[in-house]
Amino acid sequence: MTTSTPADANQGSFLNAAIPGAALTAVGGRYRTMTNFWNTDMSWSCPQLRTQFGATSAAAANCTNLAGDADLTTKTLNMTLDSQAPEFKITNFTGNTYFAAGRTGVTNAQDQGGTCLNAAVADRCHWTPNNAHFPSSYPASYKGCNFGQCSVELTNAGAVAASAGLPTPVASLVSMPSSWNYTLPGGAIGGAGGIFDVAYDIWLARNDNNALPAGANALNQNDGAEIMIWANAHGYSADGTLNAGAGHFITPAGLKVESQVAIPGAPAGTTWDVWINRQNTDVTNGTQWNIVTFVANPALPSFQADTRAFIDRAMTYNAGDRPDVVAKLDADSRASVKAACPTIPGAAGMVNGVAIPRACVMPSWWLTSVQAGFEIWQLPTTGGLGSTSFSVNPLTIDGDPAFASTNTGITGNTLFHNGDGTTKPILHWNDNARLSYSGCSVGAVGSGTTTATATIAFGNTGSETVTLSQANGTGIWDGPITPTQPGHDASGISFTLPCGDTVTNSPIFIDPSGKVTNQDGMPINGATVTLGLCTNGAASTAPCPAVDANSTLITPNRNPETTPDAAAVGSGAGAFRWDVTGNNFWTVTASAPGCTTLTLGPLQVPPPRVDLLLKLTCASNAPGIVEIGDHVRPVTNGTTLPTNVVVRPPGITQFGYCADVFVTNNTGSPVEWNTSFTVPGNQHINQQWNMVLSQGGNPNVATNVHANPSNPWNKILQPGQTTQSVGFCAVP
Repeated sequence: MTTSTPADANQGSFLNAAIPGAALTAVGGRYRTMTNFWNTDMSWSCPQLRTQFGATSAAAANCTNLAGDADLTTKTLNMTLDSQAPEFKITNFTGNTYFAAGRTGVTNAQDQGGTCLNAAVADRCHWTPNNAHFPSSYPASYKGCNFGQCSVELTNAGAVAASAGLPTPVASLVSMPSSWNYTLPGGAIGGAGGIFDVAYDIWLARNDNNALPAGANALNQNDGAEIMIWANAHGYSADGTLNAGAGHFITPAGLKVESQVAIPGAPAGTTWDVWINRQNTDVTNGTQWNIVTFVANPALPSFQADTRAFIDRAMTYNAGDRPDVVAKLDADSRASVKAACPTIPGAAGMVNGVAIPRACVMPSWWLTSVQAGFEIWQLPTTGGLGSTSFSVNPLTIDGDPAFASTNTGITGNTLFHNGDGTTKPILHWNDNARLSYSGCSVGAVGSGTTTATATIAFGNTGSETVTLSQANGTGIWDGPITPTQPGHDASGISFTLPCGDTVTNSPIFIDPSGKVTNQDGMPINGATVTLGLCTNGAASTAPCPAVDANSTLITPNRNPETTPDAAAVGSGAGAFRWDVTGNNFWTVTASAPGCTTLTLGPLQVPPPRVDLLLKLTCASNAPGIVEIGDHVRPVTNGTTLPTNVVVRPPGITQFGYCADVFVTNNTGSPVEWNTSFTVPGNQHINQQWNMVLSQGGNPNVATNVHANPSNPWNKILQPGQTTQSVGFCAVP
């Protein structure tokens, strides 16, 4: 197929091509191939420059009406679609993209020779990519719905209800295994090898109305988040400095908030740089969304992963989990970075009825499409780019709409936190649900149905069998799950389809009771949770007397429990649970060392009371607090390590200051360092690096200062060793 557009089209052309149906039986699933020109002419005309970046920007200020500044030619991209969907290869790309040595035919403001070789960064010769680094085009394959076009459609009374298993709530996603093989060019970056990234995109819509978007094929620009995975790139600048001479041409949008972090469930042996931004409205007709980009280190020659892991990681950057990331966003000078991951009003910003401040990705949002392609700044001239195979197979478990009036509402609306930065869907044992999988297909469209058997192995004992049915040729398998009593705890889904796809022990959690956390939402291990039986019903005074541990009314027969509940395999940090019988009222009371005590209730059961949250207010050095990465927050144990806070020049000013923190291990053994210090000038710490801390009032004291648990490279100090690259900035 071929797509072309004149340069003055703002969004550029957009072409969706359905893969020929004859190819689908062999490879299974349904995909579409697309391309578009976001910025059809990377040497835009002056009016475009001024509209996009403002008349006072460096790009617009250097803009003239010279021929090189007003290139309005038509751009064309040719893609050859292979017989094996969804493969494609880029065969021709006409039109200007990025010029490594500057644009031809443009007079250099500093060098009237017209070569652009000695131009300053701000000169019109080099406004791309130094002043604005957007790619020209994105040829890709996708599954799901994108700009009103869906891959394969299931309808309900003539309206599109789903496409290739999507849309689906994030909280319903059990797993999303994906495999992508691509061809990359030879040659130097910025020359014959081109400038591009290999981009795997996961798109999310906000779900403001807590319902499926009105018609799957009505989905246009998503307003939730774009989770982008750069599996490979030619010209990536890891430190954000764009330097053509060093081959560093491009970065993801926004600010790099983490470097070379490991992500549970991502390809082994690979770490990731993480960038965050919020898309502006200048070219999106007013729609905005968060952008969370992961860049592979080292770059991958192919990409195979359960890409749900990246959704999990993106959710950890919400403010309650990562105030350090939010502080970095706030401290950046760019409006798009400061605005990233805002608080979302209404139902789309709630978890368990609690508003979440500063959210990058929410479990209530809808996953609408998954895309795999190339963002192209400069097309390589040797070898070309191609996608030789691509598959993505979402597996979901969600409440059955036919039982909406009797279900508890837990299924598909919340996630169970495992305590290591990962999550899994929750299924209450009294709910009717549906299991769905989008993968390989059997038979031709319209030729009937095919069935297969899936098994849910319960974490305690026993299992349930689910019959999956596929309308032939669609690759979408779906079946009902009846209430799973007595199943509970960490459970797994397994099946083998007649067309070859296999799923083994994909994790879900059945019938949780609750979790104890501190005021920041971090789980607490070692909390005491007591279940009280209220003999006076709703009029009982809380907390009610503890029920006997041997009572036939409760399972397991333990009261009180200590978090995490050791009997609930896989229950995660801070967890507790009981199953109760009869129609009674109950209270649940939680306490922990260094924390307040909290009681919920009286609560009548039934209806089921699940996913209870007891949020205690704790001192910063309270024991048992579990941070991101399943790391228990260190507690000062009486050993005081010498700590020196050195304020950087020009010292403490009316605008604030920055300082380095040096902690020395003066003992004879390796220690996990933890310290406290008085903040010079009684100012407020608004940014820190390679450490986390709590800060009190006046006099300002930083307490429980220790290595960042999400990137704990400096956690252990050897005898005589002093911390390096640890510090903070403060404001009045």
